[in-house]
Amino acid sequence: SYDEGGSAQLGLTQFLTDTDTNGNPSSVMDLSLAIVSVEPANILDAEIWPTGLMMTAIDDDAHGSVVVTVRATDTDGQLSETQVHVHVENINDAPRFDNTGFENLIVQSGQSLEIDLASQMNDVDDDNAEIWITTSAQPAGAAQYNPISGMLTLSWDQPGEQLVTLSASDTHGADGTWQFAVTI
Repeated sequence: SYDEGGSAQLGLTQFLTDTDTNGNPSSVMDLSLAIVSVEPANILDAEIWPTGLMMTAIDDDAHGSVVVTVRATDTDGQLSETQVHVHVENINDAPRFDNTGFENLIVQSGQSLEIDLASQMNDVDDDNAEIWITTSAQPAGAAQYNPISGMLTLSWDQPGEQLVTLSASDTHGADGTWQFAVTI
């Protein structure tokens, strides 16, 4: 087993044996190894590297149990298949912030800018409704987040450029912090 988003390598030489047509031991280095199948196919990629099985996560969020079927074929054309059971552990991922559209934000001094912040947050392994979001900006109160509506209200009285800091955490304690600039 290994953690989601990671990889693992398993040397197969120690598990291989072969005999010739007379039943005498043959070198396992003459075996040809191949991946027959990976089920389910949406969790990891598997490859044979000389005599090793290399498994790599498809992405940082794929996890579960996988069966990799490996075939060994000898020089006489005899073959054998075996299943390797792999478990990719689920690791809690922090909420993610999609900052698309947050470039070049402008608000008129004395006016408010409202942004649906909740729709910009995503947690791949928890309920998005349970993401806890906090915001801060200078002066205090310039950035107000309403957890019920999911709306962020931004307002400043003085012109200039200000930074808004967002923090989000999930129910398991994973968190992230981001910043974006607003021109007033």
